[in-house]
Amino acid sequence: MCQKKTTKRLQEKYSFLVNGKKNILYAPTWRSDNDELFANVIDWSNTFDHNKYNLIIKFHPKTLKQFYDSGIELADVIVLEKETSANLAIVCDYLVSDYSSLIYEFISLEKPVFYFSFDLDGYVDERDFYFDYVKEIPGDIYKTALDLNRAIDKECYNLEKANQFFKKYVNISDKGCANQIANFIEGLETVN
Repeated sequence: MCQKKTTKRLQEKYSFLVNGKKNILYAPTWRSDNDELFANVIDWSNTFDHNKYNLIIKFHPKTLKQFYDSGIELADVIVLEKETSANLAIVCDYLVSDYSSLIYEFISLEKPVFYFSFDLDGYVDERDFYFDYVKEIPGDIYKTALDLNRAIDKECYNLEKANQFFKKYVNISDKGCANQIANFIEGLETVN
């Protein structure tokens, strides 16, 4: 029910979501240095099929400020700052990301995720992962905009592999979650 309300609200607010094109959400993770990210976004936008897809970008708030400060202008690209990534996941057809945890929401919705990890080596050196990203991630890793565009056009996505990844890393238990949260909150109140 909540997904239907969110979809209706966003489609009424943003008419481009229902213009007959597939909606691709690009949500890269935060980086301390965004020069390489912005260069790749420009390259991707210049090679992107804007006639077939809407490119919607959701930057981390700190990245968004740097993006606006940079003066970069991207034709036919929608940069949204007011909507949450989780809400955008509901209305977008595909996700392009790198190392963001948003991949889990998309996989849970059984929507394709494409991994645009142009700076993988540097990211591993600077921050690293809690699992072997190259071996575990449920899809191919794209380091160039052209390879990414080809994969999107050919819908190179393995839903079964994504579901296996999700089951391995996300443990969902519907039983008693609300009660557990209520008990936890009540416990906090008694401590104070």
